[in-house]
Amino acid sequence: MTQPPSPSPRSRSAAERVLAVFADVHRGEGGTALLTALAGFLLLLAYYLVKVAREPLIVGAGDDGAEWKTYAAGGQAILLVGVLALYDWIYARVSRMRLLTLSYGFFALNLLIFYALASGLGVDHAPPPGAEASVAAAVIGIGFYLWVGIFSVFVIAQFWSFANDIYTAEQGSRLFGFIAIGGTVGAATGSTIAKQVIVLFGSELPVMLLGAAVLLVTLGLLAVISRREASALARRDAAAAADSTPGAPARPASEGGFKLVIGDRYLLYMALLILILNLVNTTGEYILDRYLKVAAEAAFASQGVDERTFIGAFRGDFFTIVNVVVVALQALVVSRFLQYRGVRVALFVLPIVALLGYVSLALIPVLLVVKVSKIAENSVDYSLQNTAQQALWLGTSRDQKYKAKAVIDTFFKRGGDVLSALLVLLGSASLLAFDIATFIVINIAFVALWLLVTVRLTRLHRAREAALDAGGTS
Repeated sequence: MTQPPSPSPRSRSAAERVLAVFADVHRGEGGTALLTALAGFLLLLAYYLVKVAREPLIVGAGDDGAEWKTYAAGGQAILLVGVLALYDWIYARVSRMRLLTLSYGFFALNLLIFYALASGLGVDHAPPPGAEASVAAAVIGIGFYLWVGIFSVFVIAQFWSFANDIYTAEQGSRLFGFIAIGGTVGAATGSTIAKQVIVLFGSELPVMLLGAAVLLVTLGLLAVISRREASALARRDAAAAADSTPGAPARPASEGGFKLVIGDRYLLYMALLILILNLVNTTGEYILDRYLKVAAEAAFASQGVDERTFIGAFRGDFFTIVNVVVVALQALVVSRFLQYRGVRVALFVLPIVALLGYVSLALIPVLLVVKVSKIAENSVDYSLQNTAQQALWLGTSRDQKYKAKAVIDTFFKRGGDVLSALLVLLGSASLLAFDIATFIVINIAFVALWLLVTVRLTRLHRAREAALDAGGTS
């Protein structure tokens, strides 16, 4: 369908004309778009404050911290099954803003509880290298890591669900890119602030308090946006309630998300791609943590630098660089790459970057190489790869978008973490006792499998796209 022409620049406010440099902002949209981008900025700032704080807690909780981090990532998949069921139950019983208030308030309260427990039990400094970590340090470190994994799934997903309620599909296609840049800048800012707070106080615990405060400010801003767009939200709700075909046969209740994924080869290969991508990424994080642990112990031995402070500062720098690169890629590269090269070519970029990184690490096994490799891998993952993955859902049915996508984005994504945890568990066992070089070689093999899955998925995508074009479906 032909889109209406954009309004004349003179019909926009001065702020909207400035925003038009980044997105096609129409008259009357600038205020809410700016507020939504600001909410995304604050939310990702809060998340990255918390994300940086979790690293020294679990990696610095003892000599096996890197292993426990990977095991905890797998444990998130198990917890999500029960958490998602509880979330569905709450979702069916409360309003949109009430749901956001309960969720954001609950997570902010959790941060205060973790701070109180860690402070009360003295879990604010890493033990000397070779010393046994306390039971309290291990429990809080693992528990906090599990909690952050669930926190990240829900608050970010809820934010984008809220944005989808505010904007139509046409508006979202124009404005979501700008809103996403706000979130990415917030992530870079959060990691930078977290590093400074950790270095200033010599502990990651104050970062939790700051994260809780920013999260509550974000909730307040979402409430402002909700009131501002009350009439638009009411229209969306009315349209959603009427989105049914009278007299149509009911879809069988048994045809849930898992059945949709398994019964469609296109969706199944999407699920396999997400599974392998996260297996490679999580194992890569374990490899980075192994090198980082050795470097932190060396810094303690040679300079007396607290291990947890060293790890927190390193991770703060790491996340900052990643997010700055992501901002640049989103603003300057992603849209143009997808426009001129297409989604299928875009899907090959990340596995090729990962392959080059792990091959380089196998040849030059030092912390600098793994740091640069993971920065490149994560930057492409969070920008071009993420956008291409979302584009794969264009042309799918409503059930596939809401049911199958939920299964793929939670179960299969965390399933990759589970497989990585099992790999680390088996590789760390005394019978196998893999050295770090073996984990690197295994990751190279999984990247090769990832490339094969991508080849098959892009062929299925081409066939589906051709069928949609033949049927006259946009």
